[in-house]
Amino acid sequence: MITVRLDSLEATEGWSASDATQRFRSAFPLHASAGTHHTAVVYFEIDPGGALGTHTDSVEEVVLILDGTVVVELGTERGELSSGSIALVPAMVPHAVRNPGSTVARCVGFFSGARVVTTFADAVMPPGLRTFDTGHLPAG
Repeated sequence: MITVRLDSLEATEGWSASDATQRFRSAFPLHASAGTHHTAVVYFEIDPGGALGTHTDSVEEVVLILDGTVVVELGTERGELSSGSIALVPAMVPHAVRNPGSTVARCVGFFSGARVVTTFADAVMPPGLRTFDTGHLPAG
């Protein structure tokens, strides 16, 4: 059995050099290299006023809001979600998550594949890349 405690994850900070509001922390505790066969999980936090910038994912994602309030932009749709809400993000549909609230938003994304390729509209610092592939992540 593979188990993970979200409160013990070492999330990595990411940001956009061209948009100061795009700043978040994330960790992929479960993915193919960590032993999964058909799913991956991302944990992410967004500070008040911050955002996880526009991006696409190669597989479908279900986002669960653990704490706080976020605005999810999905294609041409926009909706506010709060603690306990979920949203379905189809594969390859551009989406972004923003925190309009006054507390840290904590979210978990569940992917329908063990390998996820994420492509951001703006390069994410560090390392200044637009595309991230969980197939290249270490085992844990």
